[in-house]
Amino acid sequence: MAPAVSTRHAALLAGGAVLGLYQAGGAFAPSLQRTPTRSPAEGRGLRGAAGAAPEGPAPSGAAAALACGAASVTLAASAARRSKQGAQVAPAARRALEGELGVQASTMKAWAVTKYGDASALLTAMDVEKPQPGAGEVLVKNMAIATNPIDYKVVAGALAPGEEAPPQRLIVGWDSAGVVEAVGEGVKGFQAGDKVWFAGDITKDGCYSQYTKIDSRIISKMPSTLSFEDAAALPLTFQTAWEGMVELMGVQKGKSIFVLNGAGGLGSMVIQVAKHLGLTVIASASRAETIEFCKQMGADHVVNHRNEDLGAELKHVGFDCVDYIYNAHENDRLGELFKLLVCDGRLVVTFGPTQEQMAKVDWTTAWLKRQTLCFQMMFARSMFNTEPAMVGGVMATLAKLVDQGSIKTTVTKKYGNMEEINDATKFQMSGKAIGKICLTMTH
Repeated sequence: MAPAVSTRHAALLAGGAVLGLYQAGGAFAPSLQRTPTRSPAEGRGLRGAAGAAPEGPAPSGAAAALACGAASVTLAASAARRSKQGAQVAPAARRALEGELGVQASTMKAWAVTKYGDASALLTAMDVEKPQPGAGEVLVKNMAIATNPIDYKVVAGALAPGEEAPPQRLIVGWDSAGVVEAVGEGVKGFQAGDKVWFAGDITKDGCYSQYTKIDSRIISKMPSTLSFEDAAALPLTFQTAWEGMVELMGVQKGKSIFVLNGAGGLGSMVIQVAKHLGLTVIASASRAETIEFCKQMGADHVVNHRNEDLGAELKHVGFDCVDYIYNAHENDRLGELFKLLVCDGRLVVTFGPTQEQMAKVDWTTAWLKRQTLCFQMMFARSMFNTEPAMVGGVMATLAKLVDQGSIKTTVTKKYGNMEEINDATKFQMSGKAIGKICLTMTH
């Protein structure tokens, strides 16, 4: 039997839900139009409507009031689902939902920041709205995530120089393995329950959260031979390594490549991909454990990058110059690296060099030797909507390579849950990490 509810009580309840509808949909009107979105499959706008508002005499009595409130809640939830931005439910609506109807609004836990600075100190657990997938998107329940330098760089404000805080709470993290929770309109190839992995889109919320909404074109099903933790370590670094060598440098079998910082998360993946592509790999490392790790990843030779003369290190293992260089570190030695390239040699960097770093390059010699500097940014396709489906294709390729034994996980340190994210971030920032760091998602 429904509890007795005063007319004022029911009106407040319905009003709170309508306020939630207004915030989610932008307006409360007989017809609510959804902003057209681009279909990943057809490349054309899709349009939908919430339908007309109910007509008829105002309800009376407790049961009718409850029905009115429930209808408003339904409309509010519908509008939130249809909102392209996944708008948050207004506080009044949330209180109505939770306090009066006993229905919990949909939230999730995220580890986010509200200002720029030191990620190891600022990442905080908070409740945020659980997203819902729009057209062409999937909602992934993150089961494990991995850390990357880009995470703490973004928290430090690398993408917003001069700003003190992001416009709203900032969720970083771009390496995840999980399970599809729901699929949006038009999604093909994925369904609820599929195990998937992704690096993601740096312009959207990252994966330091229980759930992530993501474009279905930039994910793939994960390999069957890896755990979630071991799988989460691979998407970002493989995509970065593959694009840099295959798409940008166009490496050729039988040639040589020097990998600066071979024992890092990226460097250890570059070594593996380079060996798969048939290259002779010279990696750099400086500690006994990092030298051994490079060899485990497949490096043919390992040199010491602590030596100020990298040319002498290469000569020591039989190379005057190399065909390709993958700089898996900062750009402070850019000028020296160019000197190690052959004529027509190519060099990849993953961070934009500063003017000071560029000034150290002998550009005249680089011009005479027809050398090429390649800028690798693995988020470019999603950022600029440039054939984003190629990202999903690269991830599917990785899954096959893992299952056939050509690529292995680079995880060397695992944390039990996301409550340890600050410790994991401190270790990532220490410069002592080998391979990748992973955490099991807290649910």
